[in-house]
Amino acid sequence: MGIGLYFYGVNRVSERWLVLLLGGLIVYHVRPHVMFVILVATAIGFTFSSKGVGWATKLLVISLSVGAFIYIYQDVMNFVGIEQGEELTEGMEFDQRAESLSRATSGVDISNYSLPLKLFTFLYRPLFFDSPGILGLVVSFENVFLLFISLYFIFKGGLLYIVRGNFMVKTTFISFFTVSLALAQVSGNLGLAIRQKSQVMLLFLYVIISLMDAQKLKRYRERMANKKRVLRKRIPYLNNA
Repeated sequence: MGIGLYFYGVNRVSERWLVLLLGGLIVYHVRPHVMFVILVATAIGFTFSSKGVGWATKLLVISLSVGAFIYIYQDVMNFVGIEQGEELTEGMEFDQRAESLSRATSGVDISNYSLPLKLFTFLYRPLFFDSPGILGLVVSFENVFLLFISLYFIFKGGLLYIVRGNFMVKTTFISFFTVSLALAQVSGNLGLAIRQKSQVMLLFLYVIISLMDAQKLKRYRERMANKKRVLRKRIPYLNNA
């Protein structure tokens, strides 16, 4: 809910700043490290976007994101168990965390997985062949659907759309991708992964729906242009209109 409110507010900052603030506070108090990543993604998304946002709004959002980023930085470090001045080394113990999670009934040993395979496991497993039970079979239908629309997104020019897209497309995708990478490191338990994935998958779904909407609008404009060309050929005086 917090993530949804935040991005609903980001879409129109001047009109929905109160909703933006409320969503940000919810995410910060529940998952400060997720809010940390979202702020970084927001700053990047607005910095490298020129569509759909004016310079005044861009500078305001970037400044607020950087300020909030600095404010919550130490809270995030304390949350993950790193005191000020310490290095981010073995303190987080990702490998031990992954191994302990893999011992559950729905566990998967991801300690030797590559990063892309960890990300795939987090986003699209269980599938039918490795379902841990009846509920796993139910979730497999959802994961097959998510895998299908992800492939649709890739093969329909989704990556190029992100580069050319507006600030919302860039911000939501960067947030989805970076949070997913972080959560995938310790998601050796498929049950835990399913619950965590629901936090960020709505961001990817937004990007996919935005792509499909843009493609539909493009086809509509092409049809209208074709109709106008046909009418101009049939009715000569329209050429002088």
